[in-house]
Amino acid sequence: PVSGPFGPADEAGYNLLDNNGLADRTFGWNIFDVGLGYSMTENMGRYLDILAEVDFNTIDQVDTPQQVSDLVALAAALKGVSEPGNAFYVDASAGTSMRIGHFAFGVRLSGEAAMRVDEFDSANIGLDVTSLESDLDIARDVEAFDHTTYTPQYLNISTLVTDGLSVENAEYLDFKVGQLLADGTLSQSDVENASELLIDIVGGSGDLTNNQTTVTARGFALAEVPISYGRAINENLSLGITAKAMFGRVLGTRVWVFDDDNLDEAVQSVSDTESDTLTFGLDVGALYRIEHFQFAAVGHNLNRPTFDGYTDQVTVNGNVIDIVVPDVKMDPQVTVGAAYIPSERFMVEVNYDLLETGTLLEGYDIQRLSAGAELDIWALVLRVGAYKNLAESEKDWVLTAGIGANVFGIRADLGGAYSLDTAEYDGNEIPAEARVGLSLSLDY
Repeated sequence: PVSGPFGPADEAGYNLLDNNGLADRTFGWNIFDVGLGYSMTENMGRYLDILAEVDFNTIDQVDTPQQVSDLVALAAALKGVSEPGNAFYVDASAGTSMRIGHFAFGVRLSGEAAMRVDEFDSANIGLDVTSLESDLDIARDVEAFDHTTYTPQYLNISTLVTDGLSVENAEYLDFKVGQLLADGTLSQSDVENASELLIDIVGGSGDLTNNQTTVTARGFALAEVPISYGRAINENLSLGITAKAMFGRVLGTRVWVFDDDNLDEAVQSVSDTESDTLTFGLDVGALYRIEHFQFAAVGHNLNRPTFDGYTDQVTVNGNVIDIVVPDVKMDPQVTVGAAYIPSERFMVEVNYDLLETGTLLEGYDIQRLSAGAELDIWALVLRVGAYKNLAESEKDWVLTAGIGANVFGIRADLGGAYSLDTAEYDGNEIPAEARVGLSLSLDY
C-alpha cells in the first residue's frame, strides 16, 4: 500500500488516480507568499490625477491661464468621478503555512482599501459670474487669445452666454478644453462632462467653495490563523475542512473635497479610529479523482464572518458631522474547478465562482471565471492563464503568467496579472487591473 496525506490505497489502482503525486508528499512548508493587486474602475485613475493637481483654495480665482485650465479640468473630473462605477481598489496579502500528513496550519495577513465618490453636491456648484468674467478677461489677455479667429468646437457657447459670460470668455473656455484635449489631460469622453458642469458652474446657485462633495475611503485589515484537516474517503474522494481564527480591523473616513482643513482631520481620524473584531471562519473542500482528471469544490467563509464597523465624527466648515463606517461582512463563496493532468509535467485547469461576493466598494462584486495551464520542464515551471470578473460586465479579461523553479523540493514562484482594458494615470496608459505574487516553499 501507499501511505500519504490522503490515506492508504491499493498501489496499482491508486497510482492511476493520484494524478499529481499527492500521496508522495507528506510534508510541505510554504515559507512565505506575498501578493499585491489593484483595480481601477471606469476612469478613476485619470480623475484622481486631475483632482490631485487642483488647488481648491483658489478655485474661485481664475485670472491666470493655468487657473482657467484647472477650472475646466475640474469640471470634467468632478462630473465624471461622481458617475457610478468610478472607484479605486487595492489589496495585499502575506502568509506562511505548513502541511504535515493530514494536517496543515499557518498564518495569513491581508488588507484591502477602496475609495469612491460617495456624494456629489449639485446644489453648491456656482461661481460669482461677475468675478468670473473679470478673472477670465485678465487670463485671456495674458494668453493673448483672439476669439475673432477662433471657431468653437466643444462647449455650448450660447448657454454660457445666456448664463452671463461674454462671447469672448465663453469661447476662451472652449479654447482651454481644446488645449487639455491636446495635451492628454482630458479625453474626448470628458468633453461632454466638462461642458455640462461648466454651464452649472457659470449659471449655478450656491457657492462652489462650499461644495459638499465627499469621497469615501474604507480599509480592512485581517489576520487569520487556520488549522486544516484532510483525508481520503476512498481512492476517488477526499474531503478537507479548515477552521480559522480571524482578527479583523475596520477603518474608514470621508473627505470633503473642497475643504482642505477637513482633509487633514480625515487623515488623522482614519489613523486614530478603528474597530477590532475577533471571530472565526469555516472552509470546506472536496476533491474527486479519476485517471488524468480531478474535480474539486471549495467553500470559503461559509459562516459569513462579520467585523464590526463604527461611527466617527469630523468637522466640516465648522459643523460636526457623523461618519458611519459600516460592518465588513465576508460573503460565502463556493468555487468549483476541474483539471486535466495527462502527466505530472503538464496540467490544464478551469475554475468558476458560483456566487458573487462583495468588496469594500459598495456595488462592486467579484465572481471569477479562470483558466490556466502549467508546464514543468525539469526544474523550470511555466504558467499561463486568464480570468474575468463576471459580476462586472464592463471589466475585460485579465491575463496571467508565471514562472517557477523546483530544485530538490525547493520551489520559488513568481507570477503576475494585467487586464486587457486600461486606465489612465499620470498621463500614462496602465492596466485597469494588475497583480503580482511571489512565494518560496518546500514540498516533500
